Amino acid sequence: MSMLRTTKHGIRSLVNTTHKRSLLRLLPNQHRCRLQLTAAVNQQCLHTTPTLRNEQLNPALIADSQFMVPELSFPPEEQALSTIPAPAEISLGDYVEVFSNHQYSGIVVGRKKMAGRLQKLSVLLRNGKIVDLRSDGVAFTIPGFVESSDVLPHVRKPAVVDRTADSLEAALPPDYARAVTGYQRTIRQLKAMSHRHLDNVYHHFLKDVSKDQERVVSLKDMARFAFSQDQPTHAQLHATFLHIVSDNVHFIPTPHVRRSGQWTLRAQDKAEHIEQLIGWIRMRNEAYTGFLERTKQLISFVHQNANPDGTLPQKDCKRVAASDYAGSFTDTDKMFVNFVVDWIKSPKIILASPHEIFVPTILKSLKCYDTILVDRSLAVRFLKDIGMLKPWDNVGLLEDAGLMEDYVWSKKSKQTEQKMARYTDAFLNNRADDMSAMGFAVTDSCDSIRHDFGDLLVYTIDDPSAKEIDDGISIEHTRTADGHQTWLHVHIADPTAYISPHNEIAQLMKERVQTLYLPEKHFPMLPEELSSKKFSLGISAHAAPNRNGSQYAMSFSTRVDSNGDLVDWKVRPSVVKNVVKLHYDNVDLLLNPLSLLSSSPENDPLNGLDLDKNLTTLSLDKAKIKSQDQSKTNRLESIPESAKQDIIDLFHLTNKHSLMRKRNGSLVFNKPSPQISITPSPLPLPVTHFTNPDYGTVLPDIQLKLDRSSLSPARMLVAEAMIMAGRTVSQYGRAHGLPLPFRTQQWDPNPSTSDLAIRNELLEVSRNTTNGSIPMHTLISALGIIPPSTITTTPGLPHVGMGILDGYCRATSPLRRYLDMVVHWQLKAHVLGESKVPFGLGQLNTMLPPIEMREKQLAILQQRSTQTWVIELLKRLEYEGSRTWNYMVQFGNMTTFSELGSAMEVANGTVMELGIQGRLVKLDRTVHPGEVVKVKIVSMDSRLGRVNLMLV
Repeated sequence: MSMLRTTKHGIRSLVNTTHKRSLLRLLPNQHRCRLQLTAAVNQQCLHTTPTLRNEQLNPALIADSQFMVPELSFPPEEQALSTIPAPAEISLGDYVEVFSNHQYSGIVVGRKKMAGRLQKLSVLLRNGKIVDLRSDGVAFTIPGFVESSDVLPHVRKPAVVDRTADSLEAALPPDYARAVTGYQRTIRQLKAMSHRHLDNVYHHFLKDVSKDQERVVSLKDMARFAFSQDQPTHAQLHATFLHIVSDNVHFIPTPHVRRSGQWTLRAQDKAEHIEQLIGWIRMRNEAYTGFLERTKQLISFVHQNANPDGTLPQKDCKRVAASDYAGSFTDTDKMFVNFVVDWIKSPKIILASPHEIFVPTILKSLKCYDTILVDRSLAVRFLKDIGMLKPWDNVGLLEDAGLMEDYVWSKKSKQTEQKMARYTDAFLNNRADDMSAMGFAVTDSCDSIRHDFGDLLVYTIDDPSAKEIDDGISIEHTRTADGHQTWLHVHIADPTAYISPHNEIAQLMKERVQTLYLPEKHFPMLPEELSSKKFSLGISAHAAPNRNGSQYAMSFSTRVDSNGDLVDWKVRPSVVKNVVKLHYDNVDLLLNPLSLLSSSPENDPLNGLDLDKNLTTLSLDKAKIKSQDQSKTNRLESIPESAKQDIIDLFHLTNKHSLMRKRNGSLVFNKPSPQISITPSPLPLPVTHFTNPDYGTVLPDIQLKLDRSSLSPARMLVAEAMIMAGRTVSQYGRAHGLPLPFRTQQWDPNPSTSDLAIRNELLEVSRNTTNGSIPMHTLISALGIIPPSTITTTPGLPHVGMGILDGYCRATSPLRRYLDMVVHWQLKAHVLGESKVPFGLGQLNTMLPPIEMREKQLAILQQRSTQTWVIELLKRLEYEGSRTWNYMVQFGNMTTFSELGSAMEVANGTVMELGIQGRLVKLDRTVHPGEVVKVKIVSMDSRLGRVNLMLV
């Protein structure tokens, strides 16, 4: 749901169907707002009061910077996808090449929508037969083929084909099957005539790179080389396509090949390595048969001695280590194991890879597994049996290894960690010479204009375990000639005091984009030690030089009127000193009597959920001790008396702004969201290369609870303060024509009649106009019309989900989000009066789409990892088929295909007590979006993150 939930740093998009859809769809933004602003610089601060005028981007500021900002090195297909529109649906009369166990080619004569934005295609083959295939197997298309010059000359009476229809009014005459045959003969001849150049494509594009480097090349570029044509014909493209799909050792389709047209050319040394292994397997070479024998002995030992939970007793681990098993694996044995690993690591693609063919051959030859289906799940079981993977490993992460290479596993990530360690050492030991040599600021460029907040109390409200404290809030009551004024100040950690946008560490942050949060481990964008000890607002952070113990910050200040809207605001580099660290639960005890927060609207099915109930593998004694330890820190007495009235005043001030947003139409809802904690923490991730057997002996403990932030007035207070800061930054950027990455969400300006009716039902009938709340089941039924949130450089656009009409910009997490750093750099350049900002409008427009895509990909990865661990917990608690759950349907009955290719009817939705996605199977009736039904778990697959359920 690209809907909105309040979190500490404002609003985040939830990851589900609409969110995934927005990965491939960046909406154009057109909206007009009339709030106009004038600015006045007063005593080292930028103080802006709303007036009415039409502002434009400042021409001097939007020009691209003269210094070179490092380029963002995203994978080539990712960059292409950020600018290429999503592919149109496949239409009647299109020619398709489809891969589904076999290769099929022909004309589409029927289509039907399926789950997951897929299509079921009926394809006319050259032999006149019609087969049903899925659209995700399509690797190549020729739109409008049925009306092309390749077909019409061979047809005596052309048929009328409505390409927008789902089926033909009448079957195509036999001439069309013969036309397909003739066309395919022409392509084969063209391919044969150009075989010399086609055979040289691979080496041509890899001749200038090292043997361990792969390269991504477009089909069009390969055809240009093979046929010496700047603009290859569709026939030449097709001939090139048929050549490369016949060679799966050297050519790999990228995950979105139909859309991007890009192919990966496998690194030369890897291609040679695969060819060698395939040769050994085919010839039953001694290297291969010896590997099978040694591996079979180890697997037999493990099957005889392993515990039911997959762990191996400590005594048996010692027996493995002391026996020939551990030392008998040769280098070639490890090559075979890693060949299996590569199959697990490779994303599911359209064409069968060499691994798809030869790994099942290896597993069958072992004769250790009594199963008909030899798939990746069996390969995972094999890797656990030989001690490469632990029983609990989140294997799904291996399939996302490419997405995670900036954080872990890759040579690049190791180099990044080494560089980050050097930077941290230089910072924390105050070695000015080293810092200067590394390109860091030794002196603060904003020192002369920083506003000193003196002894004003700054409250940081966070979890007790938080180490990166990147925000604090203050309230200031002042008297002026106009009377009493109350200011909210949001103080944000200021790493840009030291890090410039063209520094190497900035490039590393840019590649990571944001901190990655996995249940096993967090991967910070900046080194955790550096964030907590140098940049954080926490009491452990280093003090600003010559500032009497103060700390650097960027402060965003605002006043609101009686209606809760902004009437005055300031943006200032600052120093803060009097930092008071508070915890959410303690502040909740103070604010709960004042809060009107409720779990859900009266008619919301979520009201029945017990948000205080945990599922855990911890023993009762362990869980009780953990609960007692937590309760020790959750006491009202932990808040200083001097702070209590400030916190209450802050609550009322931010609540006033929250009510304003709700009057503007913000969408407020509660969605069950799981929070997983694992002990021990951090937990090592799966290894990616086999060395020697290493078995797990004790399973980690898992605890699941549903997110209670919507019931926490302390979290709502902080979140609303961050939203107010985001509005302040947006107003500042808009007033001064400053290019910034604004966030927007807009309704479709030209909705269909049915969509408009659903929108009106959502906003005017179901939505509570006082608190903005919407029952979850109502929201589910409106998912199809909810627009995704996107990033834009156009100021003043609305964010309808947040109820903000005049612009919003995230700027409150520079320690965790690269784009927030960008915002700070832009603001500082303007505050200092520099003629150009670091990122001109053109630079921002180029860098934002791939960053936005990466943000959403990482969000999906985080959600999928959480789902995996919830499934692991359910398996451990043996909940398969043993209890009943409440299930809310998100998408009603749809046709999909099983792993074996048979069609089945399913429905997708949410298991409400767990907050995870599940799939209803074995449906014997129609279910509707928003409907709540009772279900039982039928099966679970943690690798796929899949839970199958059936109606009770």
